[in-house]
Amino acid sequence: MTELRRSGIDVLGDIHWGTHCCQFYETKEDLLDLLIPYFKAGLETNEYCVWVTSDPVPLDDALQALRQTIPGFDHFLQKKSMEILTHADWYLTGGKVNSQEIINRLDDKLNKALASGYEGMRVNGNESWLEPITRTPDSPGEHWDDFMNYERELNTSIKGKRMIVLCTYPLLSSNAASLLDVAHSHERVIAKRKGAWEILEEAGLKEIKSELLRSNFELEQKVEVRTLELINTIAYLQIEIDQRKKTEEELKKSELRYRTLVEQASDAILITDQQGNLIEANTSFRKMFGYSETELNGINLMRLVDPEQLRTDPLRFDLLLAGAALLRDRRMRKKDGTIFDIEENVKMLPDGRILAVVRDITQRKQAEDALRRSEDRIRLIIDTIPIMAWSILPDGTIDFVSQRWMDYAGLSLEQESKEPMGIIHPEDLPRATKKWLANMAAGEPSEDEMRLKRADGEYRWFLVRTEPLRDEKGNVVKWYGVSADIEDSKRAQDTLNQSYEEIRRLTEHLLKIREEERTRIARELHDELGQQLTVLKMDVSWLTKRVTSTDDATLDKIKDLYALLDSTMQSVRRISHELRPVLLDELGLAAAMEWHLKEFEKRSAIKTHFSQPEEELQLDDTVKTNLFRIFQESLTNVARHSKATEVKVDFVHDVNQIALRIEDNGLGFNKKSVTESKTLGILGMRERAASFGWHYEIKTEPGHGTTVLVTIPL
Repeated sequence: MTELRRSGIDVLGDIHWGTHCCQFYETKEDLLDLLIPYFKAGLETNEYCVWVTSDPVPLDDALQALRQTIPGFDHFLQKKSMEILTHADWYLTGGKVNSQEIINRLDDKLNKALASGYEGMRVNGNESWLEPITRTPDSPGEHWDDFMNYERELNTSIKGKRMIVLCTYPLLSSNAASLLDVAHSHERVIAKRKGAWEILEEAGLKEIKSELLRSNFELEQKVEVRTLELINTIAYLQIEIDQRKKTEEELKKSELRYRTLVEQASDAILITDQQGNLIEANTSFRKMFGYSETELNGINLMRLVDPEQLRTDPLRFDLLLAGAALLRDRRMRKKDGTIFDIEENVKMLPDGRILAVVRDITQRKQAEDALRRSEDRIRLIIDTIPIMAWSILPDGTIDFVSQRWMDYAGLSLEQESKEPMGIIHPEDLPRATKKWLANMAAGEPSEDEMRLKRADGEYRWFLVRTEPLRDEKGNVVKWYGVSADIEDSKRAQDTLNQSYEEIRRLTEHLLKIREEERTRIARELHDELGQQLTVLKMDVSWLTKRVTSTDDATLDKIKDLYALLDSTMQSVRRISHELRPVLLDELGLAAAMEWHLKEFEKRSAIKTHFSQPEEELQLDDTVKTNLFRIFQESLTNVARHSKATEVKVDFVHDVNQIALRIEDNGLGFNKKSVTESKTLGILGMRERAASFGWHYEIKTEPGHGTTVLVTIPL
């Protein structure tokens, strides 16, 4: 091939297609000094250029040097007239050098370049990555021998092809053996001598050539070996040919499967050229648009787009040619003129054709319209109901507030979104924020009361509830909330609580008065009436001793009177103890309980068990009195209603509390259906305990007895 090409390197001048030469360089500047004009000449003469980079000029530095030196270099990049690769991407396959694969890649790129209208291809590979180039026969450098085989095979392969290859090697890393290998593998060697670039013909190169002559005899002896290797290579090539045939067959089968999949696809699939002319379309596309295969031949896509939309929203082939992929909705037109909605996914294929996948979304659009109308109706309902409604996205952004919210707060959705917590009362804000963030992180519903500011600046109490909306995987996609005005009910509740507290204080006062009155009556019964009855009993006894009448009726009457006085004194003593047990004041609460249990067992025939602290507790009189009254009322309920045969009373204390537990084995009852008489007794005990801050609890079930538990915190 005699055609000469401008090399861009002064010392080389014009060179033939098929030239394979090398450059030895010492610095980065030496390397760029030849490579930049070398590629500049190639680009300017319509050659496809490939630069395989390595240190000291990595890929980014290579791009920067080309942009600084070659005018309009980005235009060449946009045309894809040049390709810049790293040595690892180009030379190494599985970490090794495979000469045949590299040569095949060169041939493929050359064929594609010629098919795209380029005059040919020029290549540079910077081989500084071959470490170490300096080696000994006993310790060859990694990849070196394989790479030299590639250089020698390339020297033969490149002949007759529209390709120029310049290989560059760092001089400082090379020794005589390396120089010999490189020189033997290239037609020409370029190096800088005394500051100027020269083609090495004399001095060092002549010495290399003489060494090559001396080695000629040895090479002839290796001819037979090389011949054998050639035979093996031919056999390998035959295997490669067979493999390629097999690959082609697989490719045909794969293409058939691909076409079958495309034809069976429910989505419409089409391929056009860069002007929108239809090249190929599947059956679904033809059915979707109502055309036959013949009618679609050469049709342009713009005929299939809604004309109204096309005027305002043209097809963007410019974006596709720039490498963008488009996913969007568009309105299309069928053969019969029907306008319908589609979703298109469009991109450019490596060969420059345009691939589009089209899906009919008419039903989806109809569903979206129906959903939008439904949302409008729901919004109208929300704006009508007497509560404020809103919704929040998972990131905390407010995306909806009802009209009633905006009317109350005097804020638009945009204003509320900028400061969503601004409407909350400053005193409620820390608590409300902490609770909301915790529930939001846990994905749980939330309920809280807080004061919200009205447009006129007044704060009113609201009950705020939030509920998460989840997708089918359980992920929260939105939070819905409502805020109900509870200002009036809050005030009513405060009034009710205040009234209840006043009633409780009144009850406590009445209990205190009643207890004082009981104590006074018990004392009068014990002290005054008891003394008078004792005197009366002594008088009757004296009278009995002095009566000499033999009238039996008189004697019997005196005996009856004496017995009646004795019974009356016992009744007075019992009533006095029930009103205010003397033991409660003299011996303490546990002793009073124990005495009362014994009296209870005598009167009711219900067996009792009592456990108490080893030491008497030092309690306030008020505590002793009220705990004893609860104890008394509980036993009264057992006697009246339980039909129990056994009662167990535990009076215990520890460092934290005092506990009174009264348990019977009676009938038990349903707390929801107790009679009013029972309820009043229980209510009295509960209120008595509550007035002192005690805990009062009843545990019962029909048929399982009843347990009363009173705990007093210490």
